[in-house]
Amino acid sequence: MENTSGINTILADDLKRVEALKSFNILNTPPEKSFNNIAKLSAEFFDLPIAFISFVDTDHIFIKAAIGLESVNNTPRTDSLCTLAILNDKVTVIDDFDHIDPCLGADPVFVAELGFKFYAAAPITTADGFRIGTVTVVGSEPRKFSEKDALILERMASIVLDEIELRVKGIKEAEQNLLDAVDQAKRNFNSKSLLAEAPVAISVLSGRELTIQVANHKILEVWGKTDAIIGKPLQEALPELKTQPFLKILDDVFTTGTPFYGKELSAFLVRNNVLEEVFFNFVYQPMKDVSGRTVNIMIVATEITEEIKARKVLESSGRQLEGMVMNSTAGMGIFTGRDLIVEVANQSLCDIWELSREQVIGKSLFNLFPGEDTEVFHSTLLSIFDNHEEISSVDREVEFATANGIKRMFINTKYVPLMDDEGNVAHIIVTATDTTEIVRSRKFLDQIEGFYQHSNKMLMQTLMDLTAANQEVPAEDIPTLFSKVKEDLRRAEDNLRTAIETTNLGTWFIHVKTLHLEATAGLKKLFGFYPDEEMSFDDAVGQMDIEHRNRVIAAMDATMITGEPYHIEYAVTGFHDRKVRWLTAYGKLTRDSDGQPSYFSGVAFDITEQKKGIY
Repeated sequence: MENTSGINTILADDLKRVEALKSFNILNTPPEKSFNNIAKLSAEFFDLPIAFISFVDTDHIFIKAAIGLESVNNTPRTDSLCTLAILNDKVTVIDDFDHIDPCLGADPVFVAELGFKFYAAAPITTADGFRIGTVTVVGSEPRKFSEKDALILERMASIVLDEIELRVKGIKEAEQNLLDAVDQAKRNFNSKSLLAEAPVAISVLSGRELTIQVANHKILEVWGKTDAIIGKPLQEALPELKTQPFLKILDDVFTTGTPFYGKELSAFLVRNNVLEEVFFNFVYQPMKDVSGRTVNIMIVATEITEEIKARKVLESSGRQLEGMVMNSTAGMGIFTGRDLIVEVANQSLCDIWELSREQVIGKSLFNLFPGEDTEVFHSTLLSIFDNHEEISSVDREVEFATANGIKRMFINTKYVPLMDDEGNVAHIIVTATDTTEIVRSRKFLDQIEGFYQHSNKMLMQTLMDLTAANQEVPAEDIPTLFSKVKEDLRRAEDNLRTAIETTNLGTWFIHVKTLHLEATAGLKKLFGFYPDEEMSFDDAVGQMDIEHRNRVIAAMDATMITGEPYHIEYAVTGFHDRKVRWLTAYGKLTRDSDGQPSYFSGVAFDITEQKKGIY
């Protein structure tokens, strides 16, 4: 294998790696819907035109499933990017082919022929640590690939490995189930009447030409042919097989003397003049003479098309749905049946409940949250099974028992029914978002607004008192009046400051005309400043990258123009500590007596923990 990349692309244990790959019997096998679904899901998830699953053999790359690259199923291993990708145990990313070492851009399929600019591949790694292939996505434009994207692509590779292992297990089961039929067929080889009445499809192919010597009624029915094909080579009797891998597999069985077991494999056969996709469990069993030389091959097959199609649809949709639930940043789960059994629950939902996944999976909501307080809630969910309608709520206040006592919180929820084939509700998918901090922040903003309204009223009252004092209060008593008003304002401000500090929030006031920023110590801390140092508006936005800065300024401008409430999430890098924090901010615009914008005020708090695993 010639290598022109200048990089050693052969691992020290490559022979063992290839041996591990071949133990899965996956090379040069026909397309299978489960692998096609994974490739399709990868392309759709990353919104890229090409996704494929490949396995790296000794000198070539076998593409098991592909979206957008259907014309390629084998490519030389020489200089292939997939060959480079299996050198790493992490995701390999080339985010712009125009800015990499030319040696790495040598893959003719992607660079010269298709002109793609982006490539990312996650290795498919066995339990023994052998990297046997990749799950790859390719794009026509340069793009960034986040840690979150890499993690999801690695999970796709794990799903592929699970499918391979299930396939091997199924083959072994098929071997056990079919060997008895093979042995029985061998014993009755000369009894055509027994072959004809066998409940499974049986044929005997003679010589390397694979001439059909025996074909019972069942296999003729499966093939969609009559007994007129007996005596003809298989590729002549079934010409549609020429573009499929089965003739090659049969030739390998004949030359190696090793049986081949197919589990839930698809084939395309012309039946009733229509090309159909059908599914089989089968075995190609070599039949040898006394010298051990293969002279015939016996085919024993069972068609399982209807069962597989139905199951594949359910499994594919189920895996995609579960993947969406588990990867969601919101709390999501799936409940099954009227007992509301928790079938799936992601970590965010478990965090809301303050329970582990081990504590909730397989349990009924009735047992997880018993008591009179939750009976109405349970009845509401059960009504979905009768009404077939989703139920949602916004900022609903709830309380329930946890190991740490009664938990009270505000939450947004949506319960959506999932139907079975008969139109009945089989599952309920729940989406839950903790809005406690948001609700408290809104209330806190109202408190701040109330404080300033109260302050304005006190100042107005002071002016009125001073006016009256000119006529009714002796001059020597005016300082006392001023002191009383100032003391009332100081106490109100102290109470507000204490509330701010105890809630671990940062508050801010921006004078619209001057953009002068007044920030509390809590807000300065969120931006990485010391409590006693100045932080101007420019200082604050200077801790954001250009993308977040533009978003924040645009949102503030929109609020100042429309008067709509201000809410945005953004990231900052601390001025002193250089710590990256995610903040969420709420604000509102206050106008003066002439209706002109006066000041912009609001609160911000840290949501970094909630953002972990997203960016």
